Amino acid sequence: MSYLKLENITKSFGKSQVLKEVSFAIAQNEIVALLGESGSGKTTLLRIIAGLEFANSGKVVVNDKIMQDASTFLKTEHRNIGVIFQDYALFPHLNVKQNIAYGLTDKNERILQDFLRIFELEDHAKKRPHQLSGGQQQRVAIARSIIVNPDLLLLDEPFSSLDQSLKRKVRSEISTILRRQNIPSILVTHDPDDAMEMADKIAILQKGEIVQFDTPENIYKQPINEYVGDLTGGINVINGKLVRPSDTKIRENEMGGYKVVKCSFYKGDYFITLQAVANPKEFINVIAKTRVELGSIMDVE
Repeated sequence: MSYLKLENITKSFGKSQVLKEVSFAIAQNEIVALLGESGSGKTTLLRIIAGLEFANSGKVVVNDKIMQDASTFLKTEHRNIGVIFQDYALFPHLNVKQNIAYGLTDKNERILQDFLRIFELEDHAKKRPHQLSGGQQQRVAIARSIIVNPDLLLLDEPFSSLDQSLKRKVRSEISTILRRQNIPSILVTHDPDDAMEMADKIAILQKGEIVQFDTPENIYKQPINEYVGDLTGGINVINGKLVRPSDTKIRENEMGGYKVVKCSFYKGDYFITLQAVANPKEFINVIAKTRVELGSIMDVE
């Protein structure tokens, strides 16, 4: 059963249409990622769900309650939707415990202590935000949003300010917490690793339209077009077929049609770039286990 349902959402700013008939639904326990390049419409869509933007047309339903349609528009404060922005928006003059408790009308000490424990913040309860790491600040922001028991949680590029090593750790932590708390969530990101690691399903936006909505596995194995393939790990077009670099096979052949122009080592694999001999503007990328020499001529299979 659908918990969040979007039907034919459109949005324009002046003459520029940023969302075009966007529709999808998510279930109670799902984490869904909105993945796309800058300007694809993903943050605008998130703001419409939150009630921070008004859609020109379409319908938003959360937990069987209409948020917006042709005759209804609930303001943000009446939607019971938690929103976490890129900068976390913590109150600098409040400590961790006070930040988490901010939205509670009943400052129940037992509940507060439970959340400090769940989010592993017990030893930081009296610290101010500037005394915390980026990952700790993020956990505070999510705890503050979840403690008021929202119907839906929205996360707008929550990992963009974290370095790569911390990002991997925090992604795993946050995914575990969201699933344990059983709160349906939507994650906006331009980073395919965020989407692939955290989401049950991914909605890929291109120029304001959802071009593919599926599980991470299906999107990786069966991208619907070259844009989706490039966005989710890279893709080659070989004889009209979409082939991942890891599935592209090469062999040395002096009469082959491609020349090796780059070969670099990363995390146990060699990332190889080949240039077509007959068309210098055509490139193919390959992930292989063995090094090849620059200038080598190859066949591609």
